[in-house]
Amino acid sequence: MISIISNINNAMNTFIWGAIGYGFNRAVSWGFRRGAFSNEAGLGSSVMIHASSNVKEPAQQGMWGILEVRSSAKSQKIIWTGNW
Repeated sequence: MISIISNINNAMNTFIWGAIGYGFNRAVSWGFRRGAFSNEAGLGSSVMIHASSNVKEPAQQGMWGILEVRSSAKSQKIIWTGNW
């Protein structure tokens, strides 16, 4: 009788901690998805767009990509610091 109660207790602990772990896993996964798709930082979508362009000189498209990153960084600096 004591072994049955002990087994039920262990099963309940396993179930509870498994449910907590599953919930934590889902919450972290959902948070990463929201973070990645909210601003596309680090996804490489800009690289894919520049790579699929149809220009005669690839260096020209590369310069546009550099300008895009520089402009973005400069605008973020202005917004964050408030120095217009």
